[in-house]
Amino acid sequence: GRRSRIWSVDFDEGIELNIADEPPRVSWARYIYGVVSEMVRRGVDVPAFDAVFGGDIPSGAGLSSSAALESVFAFALNDLSERKLTPVELARAGQMTEHRYIGVRCGIMDQMISLLGERDRVMRLDCRSLEYEMIPFRPEGCRLVLIDSMVSHSLAGTEYNLRRSQCERGVAIIARHVPRVTLLRDVG
Repeated sequence: GRRSRIWSVDFDEGIELNIADEPPRVSWARYIYGVVSEMVRRGVDVPAFDAVFGGDIPSGAGLSSSAALESVFAFALNDLSERKLTPVELARAGQMTEHRYIGVRCGIMDQMISLLGERDRVMRLDCRSLEYEMIPFRPEGCRLVLIDSMVSHSLAGTEYNLRRSQCERGVAIIARHVPRVTLLRDVG
């Protein structure tokens, strides 16, 4: 059939999903619904599937857990499909999931590194062209430490979209006088 069954180990909760239905109300399930919908928009024939997932990235800790969730489902669905999308196309599907189904007008950095990251390398990414380069990174005598502050946040519940809108309005004002300006990075 067209119904997929998905179980979240971390939330100890399951849903049935059909993209012909309205998006689910459960927040984690909206990400999966969005990815499935975005894959279909890109010509991927997504079959019904059963999935159980869990992870060790703390949700809401600012460590890109939503991008990780979007990326793993995009990657898996791409693997099941005959029409293969590139990792950059999969990243776009994740970004558009955030825009259309979560309500966050985010950039694409988190999805790009989730799909293309490599051990002992950092990514230099041009978010306009989506050209990227993987650069070796092995700091001698230093350690990078990520600390879970146990403070949860959600970009959907912050003024992120407002700040983005303000930046876009600023660019529009500048562009009236300097047509080459299409992004803030063009100013200078």
